[in-house]
Amino acid sequence: IIIVFMGCSASAQSGTTIAASETKQHASGLKLYYFPASQPSRAVAWFIEKHNLNIPFEVVDILHGESATPEYTAKNPFQGVPLLQLADGSYLSESSAILNYLAASNKIESEYPIADPLTIARIHEAQLRHDALTRTVTTKVLRPALHGAMSGTATDAIKESVEQNSGDLVWALEHINGVLGKTAFIAGDSLTVVDYLVTCELNQLPLLEKFTGDKLRVASYPNIARYLEVMKKVDGHDKQLVFLTGLAAKILA
Repeated sequence: IIIVFMGCSASAQSGTTIAASETKQHASGLKLYYFPASQPSRAVAWFIEKHNLNIPFEVVDILHGESATPEYTAKNPFQGVPLLQLADGSYLSESSAILNYLAASNKIESEYPIADPLTIARIHEAQLRHDALTRTVTTKVLRPALHGAMSGTATDAIKESVEQNSGDLVWALEHINGVLGKTAFIAGDSLTVVDYLVTCELNQLPLLEKFTGDKLRVASYPNIARYLEVMKKVDGHDKQLVFLTGLAAKILA
């Protein structure tokens, strides 16, 4: 999914400084291109840092159109983030593919149990359904707010989008709430790679709820509320929210 917002600086909007590159050395030559307000980027960065994978991050500022430059487009013709540079100089896109690769190649079997085909199938099932479910928090609520911020109408944009898409949003949240009423996590009773993706969508809701009403309030979905409290205890949870929280505070002030 391509998200390019021209004409505003991420750091200026959020009051948070983005380092051009967080330089960690990695002997294998891997590098993650990401943006800290991008939900898929946050999921992958969170996974990397939780597991102490020594992979450097390079920021691609999608709010300044850096994902649309010729240089970056040569790396990823779809112009999205995150993007993982591999040791052979090729690139892997799509957050689910990156998470699955990193978990498998680093033998993090507790979160991607390759010896358990049913759990792997459940993970892939949830990843394939992600865009139609929790991803809608971004596509139908946060993204309109960012577009509205360009013209100073962020809160109006949220309210309009929620009104237009409330049926789809409520259906998605009710579905996830139902899933979490049967299992502790999205793909079963243990944390897996798909939980990083889902949490990075759901944990945006508290930042937006004063504009979205009771139907999209986390407290209205007790199983989601319980799940998010559990995910808050996963190492790195709070760090991956810092930039987005600052950005939201600026554009929704």
